[in-house]
Amino acid sequence: MVFGSCATGLNLPASDIDLLVYNPEVKEVTMINKLCHQLHRSGFCKSLEPLKHTKVPLIKLQDKETNIQLDISFNRTNGIYCVKLVKFLQKKYPELRPMILILKSFLKSRQLNETYHGGVGSFLLTMLVTSYLQREYKQGDTDNKDLGTHLIQFFHLYGQVFNYDHIGISIRKEGSYFTKEKRGWEGRDERSRSRLCVENPQDPEVDIGKPAYHIKKVQRAFQHAYDTLVFNNSGSVSLLKLIIDPEMFHNF
Repeated sequence: MVFGSCATGLNLPASDIDLLVYNPEVKEVTMINKLCHQLHRSGFCKSLEPLKHTKVPLIKLQDKETNIQLDISFNRTNGIYCVKLVKFLQKKYPELRPMILILKSFLKSRQLNETYHGGVGSFLLTMLVTSYLQREYKQGDTDNKDLGTHLIQFFHLYGQVFNYDHIGISIRKEGSYFTKEKRGWEGRDERSRSRLCVENPQDPEVDIGKPAYHIKKVQRAFQHAYDTLVFNNSGSVSLLKLIIDPEMFHNF
């Protein structure tokens, strides 16, 4: 089964394809070993890397002919639920999809989009944008705001205003914030205190923001983008050119 941004329509031209192999009667490590062996014999992989000891064991590969990259995971069905949730959120909040495509491009151009390297992955970013839009919808003035205004306000919220040290995010029940201390999610040192905490809507006991250990870099990038857009003196025809390389959109 295909899941992730390719299944939700939130993929960029060079995005990986996420695949799920589901066979609960076989252990993950066994499936990884067998599939890696067959993929290696097939000869169509430009690169092939089994990751057996990560939190979510998977196979990362790149196709030799197309250069398309695939992540193959096993027996973890939460990704299928996420597809259904994200499709629902896109219908509920029309601003969600264009904002995510721009923000994914923004993070990718700074190498801050990869979950396995401490960045903000697609689903976590979707939760951040959803939380922002929930706040805006509660205020009731979204009809008077264009996407450019939403983008600038998003950068302002997560770049300058949001209290990463003490506050966590939930999108359940139209969205809310909570104190990290009440959940026992507060950190014990300077680095962990300032980490991003986002409740998993499928399991409120799980913090999906924890893997984003480069969140301070992400925060600084958001803050710089806000300053660049608000205090722009370049006279550029397109403000997005100030924060995103136009080459990223040639294949759209």
